Amino acid sequence: MKKAIYEKTILFAMKAREYSYARYSDFRVGACLEAGSGALYGGCNIENASYSVTNCAERTAFFKAISEGETTFKRIAIVGGYPNQKLEDCMPCGVCLQVMEEFCDPDQFEVIVAKSEKDYKVYLLKDLLPMAFGSKNLIGNCETFLSSITIVSSAQNQHRHAFAMFRHAAVHKAPLPRRLSTGGLAIPVYGFVQITQ
Repeated sequence: MKKAIYEKTILFAMKAREYSYARYSDFRVGACLEAGSGALYGGCNIENASYSVTNCAERTAFFKAISEGETTFKRIAIVGGYPNQKLEDCMPCGVCLQVMEEFCDPDQFEVIVAKSEKDYKVYLLKDLLPMAFGSKNLIGNCETFLSSITIVSSAQNQHRHAFAMFRHAAVHKAPLPRRLSTGGLAIPVYGFVQITQ
């Protein structure tokens, strides 16, 4: 059963690889991400003259799926190589593994690295990114998180909304804003915040 699924995702990744924009390296990568719903999402590497802006095939597939409303994922197949040459083992980079960690169960999510639909290796995410840094490292329990927030103000009412937003984020593990506006003063948020008058 799984063999047929693996082969299907690998072939899908090979098709996605055809759209690779690898103008600078000529190394073309394709990925196929299987969501919890069973839907398949393809991705290719998209390079840029400003190299750091380049997006890997794996992240392209993830961002496409997430933008379509998917929230759970089973596996990803990855293929890569130069044009007119045999495919080679193409392991995901650290940035892509970090994205996988954000959205997947590391004990269950499978990473398939393939040279063909018959020649492939399957890894669990936890084995490729052991001791991963994730959301659990940013927000513990509500009390711990709230104790890291210092509010310094002679007009506490002005900041009730801001405090409520942080409390909601701590309790529900909701995302925090990158910047918080309080009384016309924009304050960067880096896991803790000091709100001043």
